[in-house]
Amino acid sequence: MNEYLQNIEKSLQCDVPILTLIGTFAAIDIIAALDSEDGITSTLKFKQWFEKFLPGYLGKATSNDYHNFRCGLLHQLAGGRKGDSFHSLIFYPTESQIQAHLSVFSIENEKYFSIKLTEFVADVIKAIRKCVNESSNYEKHKDSIITLHPNGIPALNWIGTIHGKPPAVIASAKMESMSPKKFLKKEKNKDQGAL
Repeated sequence: MNEYLQNIEKSLQCDVPILTLIGTFAAIDIIAALDSEDGITSTLKFKQWFEKFLPGYLGKATSNDYHNFRCGLLHQLAGGRKGDSFHSLIFYPTESQIQAHLSVFSIENEKYFSIKLTEFVADVIKAIRKCVNESSNYEKHKDSIITLHPNGIPALNWIGTIHGKPPAVIASAKMESMSPKKFLKKEKNKDQGAL
């Protein structure tokens, strides 16, 4: 998880705000899954994690507003949904003319909520690191996330060898922890338990 968080920080330093924002909202989903009992995220788990670890971002905006923004951003590179508390959540870089962090303003009868991107990213990363240190479930599920192998994986270095050298970076993750069969079995058990 630390490598992923470092990648988010690097994208922010390189002034790649859209990828930074996508990576940050995905990180909340990832940690919500890793902090859960079954290692799988959901709308409810995202909102509960947000409420527990980022309460300073609530009040004017709700965890539902942030989740809807996340869904629009990750699935369609869009904002929230109709019926949200705001017309849009606006994330802006520190260098912006707008200096109001966590502030509401209106333009032509539409409400907007402004958030300083650098502060949001720093606060999310700090909250994730706190969760990683406190969560017993994280230890149980951490092997399900991608691990980078800068020098390759010795047993697999023969695959994709170019000019006698192994590939520079190979990413791997345990697939069985997220297998569709396992997921569907858990969902079936949840449905049966709800009856």
